[in-house]
Amino acid sequence: MDGMSKVLNAYNITAFYRILYMYICPACCCGKNAKKTRALYFNGRWLKVSKACLPDEIKWENIGYGACNRRIRKLFIWLIAIIMIGLGIMGVIFMKVKSDGMKKEF
Repeated sequence: MDGMSKVLNAYNITAFYRILYMYICPACCCGKNAKKTRALYFNGRWLKVSKACLPDEIKWENIGYGACNRRIRKLFIWLIAIIMIGLGIMGVIFMKVKSDGMKKEF
């Protein structure tokens, strides 16, 4: 078994079993598991381990931007989209009013 699968298997313990091993029965049947589980904590926190993606799946041009910068860009794009949708709805309403006015004239 290679290192990656060993790490993924080691951290594949649900919160229920961690609580069971650490607090409910560490002295009886689960003492060995409690020691193993306690050793997997890093600075008192449980790590979330998952398989890394391949390097060609990463958008390397986006690496230089921080989280705040990405949020501001998303907000700006959403605002532009909402404004465009609003203008489209206002255009439809304006044209409906104009067509109703022209129907009354003729």
